[in-house]
Order: sequence, then C-alpha cells, then structure tokens
Amino acid sequence: MALRAPDEPTSPVGAAVRAERRRLRWSMRELARTVGTSQPFVSNVENGRIFPSVEMLLRLSAALGVSPRTLLPVSEHTVVVRAAEGARRRRAKAEAPARVVLPAVRRLSSERVELTAGEVEPVVRMHAGEDFVYAVSGDVEVLRESLPPARLAPGDAMWLDGALPHRLACPADAGQAAVALIVSAAPGTAPETAPERLSGRLEEKAESGGLQAQLGASLRRARTERGFSSRALARLAGISQSFLSNIENGRTTPSVPTLYTLAEALGVAPAELLPKASAPGEELPADRVLPFAAASATDEPGAAEPPVLLHLLAAARGRAIEAYRIVQQPGFVDERAYGHPGEDLIYVVAGRVSLVRRDAVFELRDGDVAWLDATTEHAFTTPQDSGVTALLIGIR
Repeated sequence: MALRAPDEPTSPVGAAVRAERRRLRWSMRELARTVGTSQPFVSNVENGRIFPSVEMLLRLSAALGVSPRTLLPVSEHTVVVRAAEGARRRRAKAEAPARVVLPAVRRLSSERVELTAGEVEPVVRMHAGEDFVYAVSGDVEVLRESLPPARLAPGDAMWLDGALPHRLACPADAGQAAVALIVSAAPGTAPETAPERLSGRLEEKAESGGLQAQLGASLRRARTERGFSSRALARLAGISQSFLSNIENGRTTPSVPTLYTLAEALGVAPAELLPKASAPGEELPADRVLPFAAASATDEPGAAEPPVLLHLLAAARGRAIEAYRIVQQPGFVDERAYGHPGEDLIYVVAGRVSLVRRDAVFELRDGDVAWLDATTEHAFTTPQDSGVTALLIGIR
C-alpha cells in the first residue's frame, strides 16, 4: 500500500485549493488572512481533514480569483436540464404543440411549452395540486373552463388550481411564437404562515420609497412585532448588526439565502418580508395575472442598482408554491449559503448564474432549469461579465 506524504491532499477540493494557492504563490497564511480564517483551517482543507461549507467555498474561490466550480468535483446530485435538452415531444399533428418535458422529481415538475401563433394545446390539463405559468417569450393565453382566457405578455405570471381544467395557447393575433414555462406542484402540506393574498407587481416607486426601503420597513416591523432587538435578530440570523441595520434602513438588499435566514429566525415565510400588492388592501384573486414590471429599487435617476432584486410572483396561505423573479447583477456572490425545507426549481430567463452546493457547482444559462433538494446548503453567484434574471420556484 502506497503511503501518502503528510501534506498531500486527500480530497479533490483540497487539491484544487492548494493548486490555486500555489499558482498565486501565496502561503497558507496569506490565503487565510485574505479569506478571514485561520492558517490551521486552510491546512485542514488542503489536507482533506475537513470539507469547507458552501459559504467558505465561496470565500475561498473569491480570494483565489476563480469560479467556485474550479474547486469542486463534478456531481450529479442536482437535476439540471439544459435549454436544448429534455424529452421533446415531436409534433405528430399540425395541432399538437411542441413541448420540452423537464423531469418530474418529487413534488415539483416543470414543462417548457413552445407554441406557434394560433396553436392550442390539444390536451386539457387537470390534476391534483397547483400550477404556476410564466410567459418566457411571446404572448401566452391560459384557457380555463367556464372562465375568460387570461392573456400573459412576456414576463407575466399566473397561479392556478390544478383541478381547474386548463390549457395553454398562443393567440392567433400574436404574430409570433410563444414559449411558456409551467411548473406543477403535487399535493402536499402547504404552509400556513404565507401571506393571505398574492403579491402583485412591484412598482418602480412606491409611496414609502423603493423596493429596498419597503423590504427594510417590512423586516423592521416583523422584528419589532416579535420583540427582537436588532442585535438579537442579527445573532440568530448569523449576520452583523450593521448589515441588518443597512437592510432595515433601505441601504442594501439581502440575498435570497439571507432573506430565508431572517424569515426563519422571525418564524415567518420569506414572502411576508417582501412588499405586498401594489394596491394596499386589494385582495387579488387566485387567477389574477401578475404583470411584469421592470421594477427598480432606486428612487434617484442614475442611481446604481442594488446587487439583487426580488420580485414576489406567487405566495398565499394554504398554497404550496412560492415563486420569485430574481435579478442579480454581474459579479455578485452570496455572502452566505442556506438550506431550507422543501424543494427549489430554478429557471434561467436570461444571463448566467452558478448554483453552488457543498459538493458541486452547476453553471446555468438562458433556458436551463435545475431542481434541487432545498435542504442542502446552496447559494447563487454571477460571473463578472454577466448578470442574471431567473425564476426561483419552491415548495416548503
């Protein structure tokens, strides 16, 4: 049996960290100082005695100036379907629209439907559970039994009770083909702490300020209602008190993992910390079309956009699906990773993003979809040369 040298890495991650450190001609002490950790910790990582958390992995990759993917081996634990992949159903008849079926995994499943102008799905959809429809490109109509058609422009979204007979169509007057994403949630236990109404579009300017100010006000209200000091909440959420203060005062926007961490510490659903419907007090029906708004979190012309914008698309008491549109700026790295109960499905509308897990990194781009067990720590980062607009659809 061959003996290993005392300093020889025993894991691919350790080997990659050591190789990148040596490429920069850094000592372990220099890397530890840059990352904000101890030299023994770096040594343990490089020698395979410990495996870094996702948060530490992101910090190491940032310090070394490489993608997190460089430090990780390939893994197949997360299901990813690329834009050109999926079980494509070819058109057998003129009236049958092409579909790209994305694999059903556990309770969440998804399907990308391609329709030409005037086409109607030949088969009516009806099942136990819920559906979430998002118009990726072109105009999409949702045809419902005994109800008028609901027309969705690109970026619009709609929640449906799966038991209501429905199907998708592309209006004849649209003049171009359409692509829709439909996500289905199988029956299960829906959370009881979600808000009682759907949240509509986020306005560019609300009376109380931009998105950052509204989110900060919601967070402060939830904290004070539960009797938490800012210091106590920051400690529970694992963030600094100054960072929490910046969020509450509308100076910064938290990442998705931080939003979930704060919500868990407060005992609320993440959706409760986001602004409610644009018309205060308006009860939005379940089949209301949620129109796309290129919402900005800034109030001053020319002001820089925050690194992350969250648009709540669907969440309601007694329903399983919670959906967000995420707009993340180039070069953004989540300051922490997070896991939560349930499942997540990520669909990239435009741009590129890395889904970082403890055991692997998945590079996603336009049209790619990924499913993951949300209990596993994960985070999202964007490369320096590309931001991303993506849908994050989860069940808890």
